[in-house]
Amino acid sequence: MVIKDRVFLLAGGLGLVGWHITQKLVSRGAREIRILDNGAFSERHTVEALAAIPKIKIYHASVLNRDECAHAMEGVDGLFILTACMSRFTKENPRRTLDINLIGMDNLLSAAVEMNVANTVFSSSTGVYGYAVSGNVTEDRPLGSQGVDSAAVIYGASKLIGEKLCEHYSSISDLKVVSLRYSTVYGEHMHSRAANARYILGVIDQINRGEAPSYFDGGVETKDFVYGGDVARANIMAMESNLDQESFNISGCRTIPVKEIIRIIQQEMGSDLKAKDLRTTNVVRLVSPDPFIYCCDKAKKKFGWQPRMTFEHGIKRVVNWRANTDAHFYFDT
Repeated sequence: MVIKDRVFLLAGGLGLVGWHITQKLVSRGAREIRILDNGAFSERHTVEALAAIPKIKIYHASVLNRDECAHAMEGVDGLFILTACMSRFTKENPRRTLDINLIGMDNLLSAAVEMNVANTVFSSSTGVYGYAVSGNVTEDRPLGSQGVDSAAVIYGASKLIGEKLCEHYSSISDLKVVSLRYSTVYGEHMHSRAANARYILGVIDQINRGEAPSYFDGGVETKDFVYGGDVARANIMAMESNLDQESFNISGCRTIPVKEIIRIIQQEMGSDLKAKDLRTTNVVRLVSPDPFIYCCDKAKKKFGWQPRMTFEHGIKRVVNWRANTDAHFYFDT
């Protein structure tokens, strides 16, 4: 599908990934960009930035209302499904996660079929593997739950079911679907809803307050962060590809220990505060026993995507953005 002069809907688009996708759609000449979002998880700074773009029309509606989903899809060519309740909030309210990630997903897909939407790209997650992973993680890795926080497993399983719903609706209609399994996304307009956001946004805010940045249990656990602009580019390329019923890892393809993440942030911010080591408390943590990388070879082979942004340069962008936004973020301790 060609992006130019087409109409697109971003379900759950008032967030980090939605902001980055809209920038790509605008630059490629999309005729109209619609966002369906009830604002439950949105940040004011992101909503204001998106509302200021002339081509964007925001539908303040819930994915749990199928009629509203269908109404927003009238005349839409391509659908980006970004809606999700993440693992951090699943711990306190698993029913909400199931409602949004499953019932909401079904509403969106069935409405897309009814309204003759051509292509759909679903924002899945590397959570479909569980989080007790190690080594080179490819798309054929099954969901693991042994030793994984129950909220993280519920979230990951809901994303895997979402992928299967995509395959189901594609198999009974002309709708083409691609699922993108993101590792932890960071970048301008990031938020505190993701469990791993504490290691970037949380650390930046600690340093800004003059507090020592903190990590858990020695800071040796590793992460695989991917920049929001790279994720947006993957969404656009997947939408343009016309692939169908495929799932792809979308990651930074780099293993970074938490202590190294903090060092990079401190270097960028000119901080010499001594980081402190905390013991695990009642915090949802996505911990793997050994270093790992979510392999993106399949995405490179099938539609030519690979990450471009280095973590160091991405952090520079986030630090600069954070210095110019007055948003308040909260992290469990």
